Parts: sequence; C-alpha cells; structure tokens
Amino acid sequence: MATTGAMGMDRGRWRLGAAVVGSGLLLGGCAGDAEVTLAEPLTFAPVEDAAGPDCDEGYVPDLNHSECFALAEGFEVSAVQSIELGSRANDEGQATDETVVTIALLPEDAAAFTDLTEALVAADDQERLAMVVAGEVVSAPVVAERIPTGELAISGWNEAHARAFVDGAG
Repeated sequence: MATTGAMGMDRGRWRLGAAVVGSGLLLGGCAGDAEVTLAEPLTFAPVEDAAGPDCDEGYVPDLNHSECFALAEGFEVSAVQSIELGSRANDEGQATDETVVTIALLPEDAAAFTDLTEALVAADDQERLAMVVAGEVVSAPVVAERIPTGELAISGWNEAHARAFVDGAG
C-alpha cells in the first residue's frame, strides 16, 4: 500500500525524473537566453530521515506540516536557465490535473545535480532527495535514476504552491 507523502501525493507515484520537453501543457513560466533568478533559493539535499508531523530540532517540515525531514548537506540554486509550470500529459497527450514544475538548471548546478542523483541511485536503499524552498520541503521524491541533463520535472505539489514558486522567479 502506498503512503501519502508531502503535498498529498501518493508516494508510490512520485518521482523525480528527467524532463521531457513537450510532455506537458505549459501554464506559465520564465525561459529564454538569460538566466532566471529565483525569488527564493531552491536547495537540493539528500533525506537522511523522515518522521511524522511533529518536527524534532534539526528537521525540516513539508509544506503541509505532515512530514519532517532530516537532511544531509546539499547545494543551493538561486538562478536557473528556465522554470515553467505545467500539467502532466497522459498517454493520449491530454493534460491531466497533475501539476508539474519543469526546471532547467545552469550548467554548474546541473553538474552538481548529476553527481547528487548518481550518489543517491548508487545507495543501497531507495534514497529521497528533498527540494527545500523558504525553509519547507516542497517535494522529496525517491530518485529513480541518475539525471545527467540538469533538466527536471517536479511533481507532487499543489498548483497554488507551484504557481507561487514559478511566478516568484524572474
């Protein structure tokens, strides 16, 4: 039985994977040749432990305050090549109600992200990667595969939180 994780998504369906251009319906975002500065930095950090809603000292809550995370050292991103809000498309190409934030990292951050995802995949157990914005974990999916491109699609947030994050960029 799958459990419900941060953002109310069925953790069995969560995943962080390489973004597939053209697989979603664009709702808004920032892209272009210039880098996009995020209003709030985005931190990527491996999850060392996850616990219930009452956070102990040193744990970071998710947006719903339903799960808390002890995080290992990661890295912070304050600018990206592009960030877009969209909806996941089903096999017939129709938009679903699943909100997706697609991010293209800058080259130096893409290399760090590739190294981090490679280390998580090589770990013995399924390793989760937390994405932290403004002191709260917005998503903490299991990393299923090494992500070499620095392009990622993050699902699991509700549309209001995703839209606020994307609209704050630029």
